[in-house]
Amino acid sequence: MGNDPQSARSAVEMDLRYSLGRGEHWLYAYAVWSHKPGALSMSVGEARYCIKLNPEVFDYMTVDADRRRVMPTPYDWEHGAPLNLKEARRMTTGIHKGEAEHKYDYSAVLSETPAYGWSSTKSHVGLWMVNPSMEYIGGGPTKAELTGHLDVNPGALPTLLNMWLGSHYGGTALYVGEQESWTKVIGPFLIYCNSSGDHEAMWKDALERAGKEAELWPYAWISDPDYVPAARRASVHGRIRHFPPRADGDIEVAARVTDALGIEHVVLDQSRSRVAAELTKNVRTSFCADEHAWMLTLADYLGGHTATVYDGLGGDFLSRGSYQDRRKSALFAAGDFSRLADNCLDHFLAGQVSEESLRLLLQPDAYRRFDRTHARERVARELERHADAANPMTSFVFWNRCRREISLYPYALSAADHQSVQPVPRSRRV
Repeated sequence: MGNDPQSARSAVEMDLRYSLGRGEHWLYAYAVWSHKPGALSMSVGEARYCIKLNPEVFDYMTVDADRRRVMPTPYDWEHGAPLNLKEARRMTTGIHKGEAEHKYDYSAVLSETPAYGWSSTKSHVGLWMVNPSMEYIGGGPTKAELTGHLDVNPGALPTLLNMWLGSHYGGTALYVGEQESWTKVIGPFLIYCNSSGDHEAMWKDALERAGKEAELWPYAWISDPDYVPAARRASVHGRIRHFPPRADGDIEVAARVTDALGIEHVVLDQSRSRVAAELTKNVRTSFCADEHAWMLTLADYLGGHTATVYDGLGGDFLSRGSYQDRRKSALFAAGDFSRLADNCLDHFLAGQVSEESLRLLLQPDAYRRFDRTHARERVARELERHADAANPMTSFVFWNRCRREISLYPYALSAADHQSVQPVPRSRRV
């Protein structure tokens, strides 16, 4: 970030806070990051709370039921044989001799791993990381991240992490522009301590504590203007049933996400016939969208419950890589826009429409007017316009599919029902 705490234009102000309740054997930790307009812009790829432990005490790590064991020692790690990345070595000594060891073996979906940590075979104590909520975790309840490992730096100390912002596994990054006012509260999370002669008993005790803390969230004992108390919170929830014949399997996924977040899950049934919804959608989007009719029910619902909706369209789209691959990058670099256009047409139309279906759907004259050759030429011209962008494929998709298709929901379809806001950090704008 280039942060200089002595500078009046320091990029970020940080408060690190701890709280210990009377008679409790766990510590609450949280941080408040803030950026004021006029301060330097900042960019953070990864942010974590890290505890490095005494290897003479802590020798056993537990992530979940399938990953709990006595770990290699620091000596084992430092005398291991290097493998194909700096974080991986093959053990040549100790009880794990011959095995590959690396920190990615201990990654986990954080919402499914409420308590993880290290314990001691000799001293019968445990130290656990407990996240009572996923709301401060970048990436939300589906985020997979590192949990703990042996430090790859000299000494190879047992390490316990709380990765609240990370780039691993399709992760997130943080960008704040110079004129933006921004604040984030990270936590509070628990550093939980316990003791027992049994590693599993200590882990299960930590899991039980994690469940109790989740029920207490948001905490009533915090008095901070940047931490929103329960009385000022609302439930953000919902899922819409699709029109037949499309299946509603994503309702089950939504139910798992809302359950992990501890918020209400509401399923909205379609309130219009398919034909009526399509007609309404066509008028509201000026006949520009071939989808969105099924979302009219959501627009109706939100219009009756709120005046403003924050839509993740911009940030989510610019952080994803599903439209980028080596083939497209190579064709962009070679300036072969005709073949790139074919690649894009195949990518975007896969499973949706085929040349044969178009031939059967359109009148012969219309099919000749809208054949693949014309489509390829039009897409190739548009791709060439984005060749000099920092990320050409993202630029192309943003100004075409995003601007002319999916953005029509917040900006056209639901515009009459509520105000829609799409926050996009400045340094991510295409």
